[in-house]
Amino acid sequence: MKSGIRILKANQWKFVKTLITLILTTVLALGSPVSDSMHILQDPQLRYQAAVDAFQEGDLNAALAHLKGVRALLREERNDTILSDYYKLYGTVLHFQLDEREALHYIDSALTLKIELFGNNHLEIAGVYNNLALVYNGLGEYTKSIGYLDLYRRIVEQHFGPKAQDLAKFYFNQSLNYRKTGDYDRAIDYLLKARDIRLQYVDSIHPYIADYYSYIGDNYVNKESWPDALDYYGRAEKIYTKTMDPGHHVYGMHKLHYGTAYLGAKEYDTAKKLFLESLQIRVANFGFFDPQVSFLYRNLAAVENALNEPDSVYYYLQKSLSSLGYFKDRQGFSEVHRYHYLLSTMADLADYFERVHRIDSSYFYWNENLRLIDHLRQSYKNDQAQVLLSASIVPVYEGLLEFGFAQFVKEPGDKWLNFVLSCAQSYRRNSLNLGILDREAIHFAGIPEIAQQREQNMKDSLLAIENRIRKLEDGSGSELMAVYHQQRLEWQDSFENYIKYLEKEYPDYYELKYSNAILTPGAWMRSIANAQLFIHYFYGEKDLYLLASDGKDFFMEKIPDLDLLEGMILDFREGISDPGADAGLNLIQQLGNQLYNKLLSKCFDKWPQTKELVILPDGLLRQIPFSCLTHRNIDGKYRWLIEDVKITYREQFLPSDKPTGSPGKLMAFAPSYEGYPVDTGITGDLAMNDLVRSGYFNLPGAQAEARTVSSIFSGALFLGKEATEAQFKQASDQADILHLSMHACVDHQNPMLSKLLFSHSGQEQEDDYLHAFELYNYRLRARLVVLSACNTGFGELSRGEGTMSLARAFSYAGVPSVVMSLWKIPDDASAAIMVDFYRLLKSGLDKSEALRQAKLRYFQKSIDPQTMHPFYWAGFVLNGSAEPISDASTKLLYAPIWIIAMLFLVSILIWRRKKYSTAGRSG
Repeated sequence: MKSGIRILKANQWKFVKTLITLILTTVLALGSPVSDSMHILQDPQLRYQAAVDAFQEGDLNAALAHLKGVRALLREERNDTILSDYYKLYGTVLHFQLDEREALHYIDSALTLKIELFGNNHLEIAGVYNNLALVYNGLGEYTKSIGYLDLYRRIVEQHFGPKAQDLAKFYFNQSLNYRKTGDYDRAIDYLLKARDIRLQYVDSIHPYIADYYSYIGDNYVNKESWPDALDYYGRAEKIYTKTMDPGHHVYGMHKLHYGTAYLGAKEYDTAKKLFLESLQIRVANFGFFDPQVSFLYRNLAAVENALNEPDSVYYYLQKSLSSLGYFKDRQGFSEVHRYHYLLSTMADLADYFERVHRIDSSYFYWNENLRLIDHLRQSYKNDQAQVLLSASIVPVYEGLLEFGFAQFVKEPGDKWLNFVLSCAQSYRRNSLNLGILDREAIHFAGIPEIAQQREQNMKDSLLAIENRIRKLEDGSGSELMAVYHQQRLEWQDSFENYIKYLEKEYPDYYELKYSNAILTPGAWMRSIANAQLFIHYFYGEKDLYLLASDGKDFFMEKIPDLDLLEGMILDFREGISDPGADAGLNLIQQLGNQLYNKLLSKCFDKWPQTKELVILPDGLLRQIPFSCLTHRNIDGKYRWLIEDVKITYREQFLPSDKPTGSPGKLMAFAPSYEGYPVDTGITGDLAMNDLVRSGYFNLPGAQAEARTVSSIFSGALFLGKEATEAQFKQASDQADILHLSMHACVDHQNPMLSKLLFSHSGQEQEDDYLHAFELYNYRLRARLVVLSACNTGFGELSRGEGTMSLARAFSYAGVPSVVMSLWKIPDDASAAIMVDFYRLLKSGLDKSEALRQAKLRYFQKSIDPQTMHPFYWAGFVLNGSAEPISDASTKLLYAPIWIIAMLFLVSILIWRRKKYSTAGRSG
């Protein structure tokens, strides 16, 4: 905490110095008394200009201080022109501080106000569009960034024509977006257009032109088109040698990229020469302890590996580790500069030791990677940062499992089984599951709110410093880099000390959240029920890995040809989710059988008596229901997998089913959509408009379904106009079962904006949409949520995170069991399956078996052969705990005891009556 005070005081002193400098500068320039210079601080226009000057000089703290002063002055005397400029600049400063969500809020406010002031086609609006594009690029929403840049271009062209100098900036920024989306050809085309415009205003050997050529080379490297990459890097090289100091860090970065192209072209000697030149420049500018220095050493190791020089490979990889601040004799990672570089370098070292048959050393570095991953996941709890982390570490997990698989095949036993299981459990600790664990820890351990807030503040501060360091990684601002590194060390020290305090004062909280306990193979397998088969899939870059256990034995398999498997999955998904597709029922069964043979056949060959599957899916496997895979009977006919086994899906590695007791209170919501503001409230919402056009918007069977299920489990019912978002937020935390029979819209570009549609209420405080991001701020007591809606389990796939769906948002809110849909299920089929599901659930069946029987009843009693198509019955799946929610089975269990007890009481009464009767006669 002392370090935090020092940082705070330093920031305050920096602001004071900025303020004093501003006053003295004004006094000296104007020769006016100090009281006149203070007028700057009281004039919003002058104060705003001071903020602009500070921003242009790169002093973001001073800019923010001036902007806060502008806002205070505008509260007293509003000036919309200055206010709109304030919103725009404030958002831009936040963008440079990597606070993109908050930046978006302010720049959106600037856009609204400037359109009111200047109309839609003013150059002021173009500037805001450009800033919005930058923010969306920072958020990784490249499609939206592309759209706003196009709006910027149209306005600039209207004012200055298609060759305006500002359009060079547009084409350059647009090329960055297309590169991020993988459209390298279009990115190259836009860079060439930017070059052509610049050439009208600058000489052909201007550094701008060299930059464009260098970026074009980068895109050709991404395409692995080495001759083209070398051509454009060569053009950039000719300009840089004429216009730039040979020791400049930008020239050093160019040599790094140029060398990468030569490495790809297998011209190793030239690649090595360029890497060594780049390394010399980098060290001269920024010193040895620098992330790019580490990266250069890794590239040199790659060259030596290609030249089959193992000693040199080891030397350069050790140098790479050292330049990141990692040393084997240290216990922690607090002095490491860039964690993802360290992960990659340790993975390279582990591969190297495996190639030279030093398995113990390879094992050490893979375990170090596991330790580092756990350290990273504990250190930063920002959701966006966790998702990015998960995507970057998936290749590391693939290396871990590849190594563990190979060793297990050579040497079956507990050591390698435990290693593989540790990798699999660590992989499942993604950001959403950590968030669920976080909430469970807070709920059960009773940690005070002030302690939670202090912990979160420390993590936020660490994340902010990490973002600033990342922003400066290109080499600019080396003095700031040193300051930020020192701040990070101080905050990490404070945070680690606070975790030790939590371990001492709140041991239950620490154990749940920070202990990183890994289940042993024995403990994991003992938790698996009889006749239950537990299967975990890991979706890598090239292969699919399968880990399975029945509680007594263990099986692991690597399934190759991932591209072929993906094609099969996509074809199968298209066939089962669209009855109008070309794929007939027989073809679907054939595809289902092919997938069964790929994904499950070896497991069922090993464990033919399996009656229940518990599946941890990954990648595209999340988008198909395993229930409609098929296997062949003895007579050769296809048989749906649902006919023989029940299937549950989970995100956590450990089976954690617990009996849920009596059913408690059910709440059912079934909105009506009459009078919905389709033309105004959902403009631009393609998913919503598609519902309207397709005729799916009204759900005539939804309210009847809600009435029926609420009569099965007596509970509250909200129909039509009563089924509002406000009502849900007010009452839902009292429900044990939540049944939501309504529309859902999935936003694939921004999954957090996926939403459930309630009745239109007209209330200003609610927009009638329950978004996924809102659920992340809830703590629901419900033990079962049934999303009888469209696409609730179908969302954007994020590597290492799974499907970012509405169903997962409910899981994050603390719900242990969620029934969700994988596509748009017809209204009548949905109602029939749901009603049977609740009746079977009430009878005492567990959730998984109740859902299975409801599906079987639907297609077994279907008169129309078309409704046997999986489209009608396979879309609902259960994620989470499968235990019974009704106490009916418990009553049956205790029935014999009650009967015996009653017989005992009756026998006592008969005996007493006979006794008193005998006594009476003798008297």
